Amino acid sequence: MTRKLFVLLLFCFTFLAVMADPIEDMTMEEAKSLVKYLKDNPYLVDYCDCCDKNPGGERVFASLIRVDATEIIPCTYDASRYSVKLTATVIAGGNVNTKGKMESVEIQGHVYENEFDYPTLATLNYHFAYSRGKVVRLGSVINTEVDKAYHCNPLLEFPPAKNLGDFQKPYQKFLKKNGK
Repeated sequence: MTRKLFVLLLFCFTFLAVMADPIEDMTMEEAKSLVKYLKDNPYLVDYCDCCDKNPGGERVFASLIRVDATEIIPCTYDASRYSVKLTATVIAGGNVNTKGKMESVEIQGHVYENEFDYPTLATLNYHFAYSRGKVVRLGSVINTEVDKAYHCNPLLEFPPAKNLGDFQKPYQKFLKKNGK
């Protein structure tokens, strides 16, 4: 009985750990497709909906970022796969409520160019894109199936284009182009 309980607990903890891991590996074709997508659609929300929960699980911090440059690099843990490195400007940050909406958005305006300042690899499950009038996980824009594996508190809305200073007009144009 003790052994069965141990195996069950081990499985549960392993499952939870896997759910919070970012998916950053892809084929070369997927990486090229993602780079092309980000060139035309540079705004993402960096939001780990399955991790970093505050006490009570009600709010998780998210960042609205603008991708300024991309680079395809070899994946660090699978030599047959690739990752897309991002140079990004964090435009704003705020908490995401349990209804998937970013609230109390504050302007950031920092450019991050290396892994010590900002997690620079595109994650297919924790970067959200605004495509055809709806919010989707970044993996969806290159037709991966990451959405089916995650059932946490996904982002449902991109933040509005107000109170963003110099970033407001280009971001507003992006939202309008994509259906908002």
